[in-house]
Amino acid sequence: MSLSREDYDEIIHRQSAGKLAILIDVSSWRQLLVKADGAKLTALAGRPVDRWLAVIRVLSLSNLPAIVLAAVLAIPTFGWWSLGVLPATVLIGLGYKSRASLGKQRVGFVASFAVVAAGIAVVHPWGAWVHRYLLFLAVTLLMIRLLYVLTNVFVFRLIYGSYEFFDRFYMHPEEALLPLIWTDPEYSPNTSSV
Repeated sequence: MSLSREDYDEIIHRQSAGKLAILIDVSSWRQLLVKADGAKLTALAGRPVDRWLAVIRVLSLSNLPAIVLAAVLAIPTFGWWSLGVLPATVLIGLGYKSRASLGKQRVGFVASFAVVAAGIAVVHPWGAWVHRYLLFLAVTLLMIRLLYVLTNVFVFRLIYGSYEFFDRFYMHPEEALLPLIWTDPEYSPNTSSV
């Protein structure tokens, strides 16, 4: 069952007017984009997508190594205290990674943490290793969040820019068990889908 161009235009118009929400499963999209064939996706989208795919793939593949490196950086930073800091770092990183795709895609907490870490590095007399550890942990958490933020932005750019892309994945994808794009007519203008 294909969506007509008029139905697509109506959905986009209603979304723009705040009368309908276009929703995506950002975790499924991240997985799909990491594995996607860039040439096929470019053909479907009608414009080059290689840069977006490269950024999403690099962020996706670097999340776990960055968490491990942050934990390893705790060893020279905290000495024997690293026995507690190292597992805490891993738990913070993995916990944040597991929640990064939920809810609204905001980077405020992580950006604030990065600013505070940078401020501590400038003002506080702790050693350079503490500054490096805090900044590396902040950048790691920011990378985790940006993966989902950029996935969300990329998919919505494709939704708004390509009828063929929207039609291919709206409510009836053959490869997916669940829809990757759907609409919510009970949309409240007080919440945002993007």
